[in-house]
Amino acid sequence: MTRPARKDGDDGAAAAARKPARKAAAKPAVKPAVKPAIKPAVKPAVNPMPEPVDEAVTATDAPRVRPEQGFQPRRAEHPRRVHHGIRLRRKAGMEGLPWWAQAWFKGMESGFAEPVRIEGLQYAQSGQVVTMEIVPGTARMKVQGRATRPYECSMTFHPWTSEQWTAVIAAMSQEAIHSARLLTGELPQGAERLVSGLGLRLFPAGLKAADPIVECACKEAKPCKHAHAAACVLAERIEVDPLVLFTLRGLTGERLLERIQEHRALTSRGVQSAHNPPPVAQHPPELPPITELVHDFWRPGRALLELDEAAAPQHIPHALLRRLGPSSLGGRFRLVGLLASAYDTIRQRALTPRPDATPPSE
Repeated sequence: MTRPARKDGDDGAAAAARKPARKAAAKPAVKPAVKPAIKPAVKPAVNPMPEPVDEAVTATDAPRVRPEQGFQPRRAEHPRRVHHGIRLRRKAGMEGLPWWAQAWFKGMESGFAEPVRIEGLQYAQSGQVVTMEIVPGTARMKVQGRATRPYECSMTFHPWTSEQWTAVIAAMSQEAIHSARLLTGELPQGAERLVSGLGLRLFPAGLKAADPIVECACKEAKPCKHAHAAACVLAERIEVDPLVLFTLRGLTGERLLERIQEHRALTSRGVQSAHNPPPVAQHPPELPPITELVHDFWRPGRALLELDEAAAPQHIPHALLRRLGPSSLGGRFRLVGLLASAYDTIRQRALTPRPDATPPSE
């Protein structure tokens, strides 16, 4: 069976008739944007007469907003760091101090609790002591803690009266070793016994005896770690300068040495004459011309019988020191006077017999 031949003109029309008609997708209608109407700005009404304010009502009368119950402000765990503070040189505690600094620190530390000692020592080793001022009778320090500003600490000691100082100076001036050792930065062992013999205390009695009176601006229990840190730093200062011990009792170390020297100059003839020039005749006798003495040159000037009647020459103490003249070494006191005092003390002790010495056998 043969198919009928297809005509050329029927290709496009027949294909279009066989395909179903597609509906065009409906697009949403786009409405033009409408700008909102701008409303005119309405100015608030100004009250020409403001209402009177009650002066009795202040900001402090307003109710305060208190934090919730149980809220605590955050506290720093470590103290604030201090630049260029007074740092304790010792790394292993306060061991190894000389005897005078150790005795002073032992009396100071007796009133501190053990936890306060440990934390105060850490403060001193970290350099939390900002400043230190020592005046007669009192030592003032500023110690930086956890607060913004450092705390002010003070130690007030019992001062000696004027009569007590006079007795101490008179006793210390009897031996030149006290002044000599103090000038070299040491405190002789006999100084503490000398002061104790007069009924006085050179070292502190303790916080319980209120010697010294320790005060600090912090709100912690007293005595606090800030005061202990200040005591540690002050003990090292006393180590290198034992005259601070006397300053804390009311008289500066410089003035103490001056008064000892003045007292010894008034009571010791050797010290007083050592500073005076040697005696020289003001009006020497006039001698005859040498031409008149030629004939008597080989004759004795004095009879032998008159030799016993001649007056002994005047004794000049410390003539060798006078002849040597002033020393070129500088210092607060003259070296001639110190040597003269030492010579007098040695001579006096050499001439004084010892009570336990046995007499020489014949």
